[in-house]
Amino acid sequence: MSIDRSRHPAAEELNRLTGHEHIVFLGVYNADPFRSKIETWLLELDLSGTALVVADNCSTDESVDWLRTLLAKLGAPNILIENTNNYGGYGNLAMNLDLFADATWVTTLHQDDRYSHDHVQRHRAIASASGSNLGMICSEARSITPEGNPLSYPRAHWLLEDSRDPVTVFLAHLKNHAYPFSGATFAQEVFRSFPIPWHSTAFPDTEIVMKMIVDFDVEFAPGVTVEYLENPDSESHSLDQKHRDFGSFLALIRVFAHPNYKRLCDLVPVELIPNFAKALSAGISQRFEDPDLMNLLNQAVLEITTQHFGTTPDLAQALLRGYVRIGDARAAEVLTVLGAHPDILESEATTATAAPSQSAPVRTKSRRIPAVANLIPRPIMKFVFKKFMATRLGKRMFQAWDFDWDRK
Repeated sequence: MSIDRSRHPAAEELNRLTGHEHIVFLGVYNADPFRSKIETWLLELDLSGTALVVADNCSTDESVDWLRTLLAKLGAPNILIENTNNYGGYGNLAMNLDLFADATWVTTLHQDDRYSHDHVQRHRAIASASGSNLGMICSEARSITPEGNPLSYPRAHWLLEDSRDPVTVFLAHLKNHAYPFSGATFAQEVFRSFPIPWHSTAFPDTEIVMKMIVDFDVEFAPGVTVEYLENPDSESHSLDQKHRDFGSFLALIRVFAHPNYKRLCDLVPVELIPNFAKALSAGISQRFEDPDLMNLLNQAVLEITTQHFGTTPDLAQALLRGYVRIGDARAAEVLTVLGAHPDILESEATTATAAPSQSAPVRTKSRRIPAVANLIPRPIMKFVFKKFMATRLGKRMFQAWDFDWDRK
């Protein structure tokens, strides 16, 4: 939806944004529980060279009046936008994006997190020195519980910090959302090029990365500048598993139907197509509790992938299982001719046809390192974990963080 700036209730205040290449965006909704935290970090945040946009998502508490008072204390140009509806977390940004259409960069802040004073300036330094295809700048986060206790590894986004391979990044995010969005800076072109439905909060951050990664690079700012609250009451975290699975299913259908998926497939060497197909199934199995949605998505993704690679023997073998499950003998016969091996047991086919959920792939739960790891200095812990993930034991214990898809 496009917004006419001249008709906006805050049209005069919007002039404060004119000429600013870098916008810092803070979306809030019923921010009362986080007042003291926000007052601390926001007043200390170095906003030099930027303009701050705070958008209230139709709060039902006293957030707006409090924010007016707080923003009056800031030295940087700022504006408070009052949405007439609650559009959700990503919808808040999407609905107001046109108001600062002239900006090149947008840094997105979360109301329940905390940022170091130099967080924005570290991102600005990278943006100013970057190439034209930089789409996202991340900062490493320290995760805490609502009680303020640190969470142990892995968050593990740093396993991908040095990766410039779009296929690796895509497959990693299929398993786990690895690039932190709290405090991330985006080229506004990313939001323009990859608009996503924001009526569901199940998958917006991962969907953006998986669609954009063929076109844009991602860089990490140095240091830990974000304290990320694992907030069970936040919009996305409070979803029950049924809604989480449904939202993920729809978002991934959009990802694999997007033209950029064809371009991603073009980057996969022919000899690694079997590895790629296995990585797709492994990633999907990490995402779902619902075995029926898992099986359905896996089959749909294999069908789409076959359009791009052709029906290779390995893809024919992967496709065969789905057709055996529903008892499609003709399709099974053709796939066998195309190179699949008819080695699926008849008993499995019978069980699968009678009760698909019983034959679904087993979902491997994502493990965390024991809390004692918090006693180890962060650089050492990262070094040890990277070394451990290079071993067979590490890959077996932490399958959700095994991003080494192309190993022989």
